[in-house]
Amino acid sequence: MAATYALKVLTPETKFFDDEATQISIRTTVGDLGILANHYSLAAIVKPGKMKIMRKDGAWRTAEISSGIIKVGKNSVTVLIDNAEWEKESK
Repeated sequence: MAATYALKVLTPETKFFDDEATQISIRTTVGDLGILANHYSLAAIVKPGKMKIMRKDGAWRTAEISSGIIKVGKNSVTVLIDNAEWEKESK
């Protein structure tokens, strides 16, 4: 099982995601980031587009997001964005 970290994705209205995650992929002004557990600390400006989260069970979820910021700390990631909406899962 892959290592996990605490991931929070927050909008002004809600906690969009607040759970353990294995990975997040997100577009920033400095390029696309893939964050795994034990990633070095950073902060970046998030660009609108797709955000992919690999949950602790290994399943991927994709959301369409607006601009914002991402802060990566010691085994925790916080994403602050204006809006987010999960894509419908195909069956």
